[in-house]
Amino acid sequence: MTKFDEQIKRQRARRRELWFKIYGEMIFSMAFNAIAKHGATVAVLLHILSRKPIDPKKKEQDRLQKLGQWPRPIEPFSFPIREAKHHGMTEKGLSKGLRELHRVGFIDLHHHGSALRGDFSLFILSDRWRWYATESFQEMEWPKSKCVVARSDENGVFVSYKVHKSGKRKPTHAVGHGKDINTAHSAAMGNK
Repeated sequence: MTKFDEQIKRQRARRRELWFKIYGEMIFSMAFNAIAKHGATVAVLLHILSRKPIDPKKKEQDRLQKLGQWPRPIEPFSFPIREAKHHGMTEKGLSKGLRELHRVGFIDLHHHGSALRGDFSLFILSDRWRWYATESFQEMEWPKSKCVVARSDENGVFVSYKVHKSGKRKPTHAVGHGKDINTAHSAAMGNK
């Protein structure tokens, strides 16, 4: 079991003991109706809500408000795709669920990650769902993924780059499938 797997197992055990507040306004909204037929999306929403910190009691809220620390600022959260198996979901189901929740306004994409190590997507809870299916709803487009490889200037083949000490990118090798990448690229471009 990897360190990541152990961490998720501990988080699940800790959250199992908690009580989560879900507002009826959310459950009976048009946005929830839109995701209700997608079980994985509903499961993703419930797991996201379980990550939300529990609000302190009213007396503590008043004390924090006097100190200027209440309400809490909105904090971004991550939901790594490889976490899906721990929650009984497929990676595809989790990915699609996050996109659907963004589409109907339960979450907003704060930072779009890439395939680079440590660059993961961050989300924030959103209230856009309140206006879903009305004229006031603000649609937000899901940005396209960042490309971590580039095409070679010489022949258009995808090339992996390594950043040298000088800060310049130097190609290391061609990225692709097959025995001869140049032949595969030529065939894809219609050249024989």
